[in-house]
Order: sequence, then structure tokens, then C-alpha cells
Amino acid sequence: MMIIQEHRRTFMILISLIAFLHVIQRYPSYVSSNQTQTGQWDHTYKEDEEILLPGQQQQQQQDSAFSTPSSLLQVLKDPSLLLRPVEKRHAQRHSLELEQQLEDVLLEFLSNAQESSISHIYTNYTHEKYSSIFRDMSTPQGKAFHWMVHVDEYHIKSKYQQPLHVEAILQRYVLILLFFATEGRYNYRLGNRFTPDANTKAKWSRIGTVGFLSKHKHECHWNKKIKSSSSSPHMYFIKTFGVVCNNAATSRHGKSNWEVTEIHLGGISLDGYIPEELGLLTGLEKLVLRDNYLKGRIPKSLGGMTHLKVLDLSGNQFMGSIPIELGSLVQLESLFLQSNRFHGSRIPAEICHLLLLQGGNLKEVWMDCSHDVDPMVCDCCTRCF
Repeated sequence: MMIIQEHRRTFMILISLIAFLHVIQRYPSYVSSNQTQTGQWDHTYKEDEEILLPGQQQQQQQDSAFSTPSSLLQVLKDPSLLLRPVEKRHAQRHSLELEQQLEDVLLEFLSNAQESSISHIYTNYTHEKYSSIFRDMSTPQGKAFHWMVHVDEYHIKSKYQQPLHVEAILQRYVLILLFFATEGRYNYRLGNRFTPDANTKAKWSRIGTVGFLSKHKHECHWNKKIKSSSSSPHMYFIKTFGVVCNNAATSRHGKSNWEVTEIHLGGISLDGYIPEELGLLTGLEKLVLRDNYLKGRIPKSLGGMTHLKVLDLSGNQFMGSIPIELGSLVQLESLFLQSNRFHGSRIPAEICHLLLLQGGNLKEVWMDCSHDVDPMVCDCCTRCF
């Protein structure tokens, strides 16, 4: 009788081990098939190859670990390992729901933006493979949305939790978009190599990322202070690059969220173009992008920044005509557009009206109006180059 009971006990242990092995072996195949079913992104990059989404590398390591004999001992020591696939499925489902909700919120707002130059980007986008521009990783909009969904972790604290606050999300999205539109790059292969002062996974300007794309920080902390020497060898001054926000806890709209008021990205070798969506930062008071390699046209949407006081786009490669929408900037005090490629065009009368307006704020207008070849026609410039 004792021998029979001993065999029965051994048989039950073997059955339990077989059940454990069956679950473990099925887990990796489920993950790979589930990833295939839910994959919606086109990971095509100009320079980076074999890029894994955040979490996939860790997932592969875990899958390979589960397939080894030693993992059986781990399961026996910690049975909760068997519950992790269920937890991950719930987390993945929640992530997909959040992704879809974030896309819906942004699309609804941006497609109905008052500025047609912005809304057309989202309403006129068509592609046989992608349902919206947010899914197209060849566009700055797609890269920005992808980073928000798969990399950004600030939402864990407050940003994207229910209910979604459109203004807060939009401000962060526009700044991320500015990074990618000006030829910023993000390398997903480098792991979590972040430092307090720089994001070594990202590549942008000659002085680094100046805090941009710091996934654990509010965008109002996306900046960097640099010591600059003066004419005196014993003196220096601190210059801030990046984003500056209002220090008050309450914004000008009476809401308790920080609002971007200044962007300082001058002289750091930026390339690319200014996205039209930048005009959605209506609380901006200073926009300084001088001495870079920015191209294209000045966005018409900048005319919606009704609180803008300083606009410095000098020393770039902007072309075309100066948008008449800049004549709507009634708070504008200084306009610097010299050293660009506006040759042969005329400054809009609406801008001159701001300068000549009695009691107006505009005091300085600098243009390329003294060139020998195709000079700009400017009837109200305070200084010609």
C-alpha cells in the first residue's frame, strides 16, 4: 500500500510539471502572434535599422528565458510568473485603448483647427496603407505621435490620464513635432540612457537636445542653461536654450497648467522647417530661431500667436513671400527677418501698419532691403541689411 501511494504522489508531481511546461511553451507563440495582429506601425527610418519598439527587446529576452530548462525552477519558486502573461495582455489592451483615444482626440481638434493651413494637413492626408497621418512614420507628425504613445512616460504621472486634457496634450505634441520637423532623430536601440541634462537617445543640435524629449519631465522643463563668456575674462552670463513657461501656477486662461511663453533655439544648427502646428501655441511671447538652417516658408499660422512680442527668424534660409497674417500680431514689438532669401518680395502693408499705428507696440523691423540684387521692398523697415 505504501508503494502505491508513493507512485501516486510521483505521478501527480509529473502531471503538474507537464502542465507548467505546456503553459510556458505556449506563452512565447502567443506573444509573437499577438504582436503581429496588433502591429500597426511602419518602422522605416532613414538611418536606424533593426529598431525594436520599447519593450520588445525586453520581451524577447523574457521569451528566451522561459524556453530554457532553468526557467522551470524559477516558476516553481515563483508561481506568480504564470500570471504575468495575463497582466501583460491587460496592459497591452489598455495601451491600445489609450493610443486610439489619444489619436481620436488629436485628430478631432487638429482637423477642425481654425487655421486652414493646419487643418488641411490632417483632413487632406490620404494613404493606401495608413488610416491617418499619425500612423505614417515617414512624417514628423507620425514620429511625434509614435513617441508620445510608445516612449513618453510623463503621462504615467498626470499628463494623459482620464480625462484627457486637450490643451495639455496639444502643447506637448506641438513641441515634440517641432523636434522632428527640424530634423531631430530618436534612436530606440540605445535603451534608457537618460541623464538629467541630456537625452543621449536623441540627436538634434550642436549642443544636444537642450532637454527636448525628456520623457519623465513636463515640457516646461525641456531646456538647458549654458554659461556664455563675455568680453571680460572674469564675467559670464547664463543663456537658456529650449522652452520657457509662465512661472505662475495659473495660466492666463485661469487654468492650473503651465503654458509655453518662450522658445529659444537660436544658433544651434537646426535644419528642416517650422511646422504649421507651432501656431497653436497661442500663449507664446518670444520665438527665437535665428542663425540656423531652417528652410521653406514662414508658416501662416504664426499670425495666430496674438501675444507674440518678439519674432526672430533671421539668419536662416526661408523663401517665398512674408505672410500677411503677421500683420495680426498686435502685441509684436520686434520683427527680425534679415539674412534670409526673401529677395524681390515686398513686406506686407499690414506689418507696416503695425509700425505706423499710433500707440502701437512694433518698434523694430529688420529686413534685407539694401541688397544690390533683388532687394526687398520695405517702406517701413527700421534697419536694412
